[in-house]
Amino acid sequence: MSLNWNWDEKFAVATYTINIGGKPTEYTVNWYEGNAWMIEIFEGSDDTYTVRSFWCDEEHMMRCLGLRKGYNMVSGYEALVKLRIDKTKTHHFKKIVAALAQAHDNLTIEICTEL
Repeated sequence: MSLNWNWDEKFAVATYTINIGGKPTEYTVNWYEGNAWMIEIFEGSDDTYTVRSFWCDEEHMMRCLGLRKGYNMVSGYEALVKLRIDKTKTHHFKKIVAALAQAHDNLTIEICTEL
């Protein structure tokens, strides 16, 4: 499956912490919908980007979050700590928020209607 999205389909901004040399460092990535439930993209300062992750559908999301048998993308060196999500820009808002709340103990979810 090739991932396709429009840059105006951003529906969330995710903040992660990662330990670099024992020091926690925060960074943000944007989530887009496109032809998948979520396409996570790190956007560089020089008009470059990196696709970090994606969820094809609900089952794939649940497996990636460790809520179903299969691949678990929740790691020990990196943690999702905050998500700012626009409930008007994703068709799967309720299922995504419920799954994230179940998968992460220390996650702040901010719901908005405009990103």
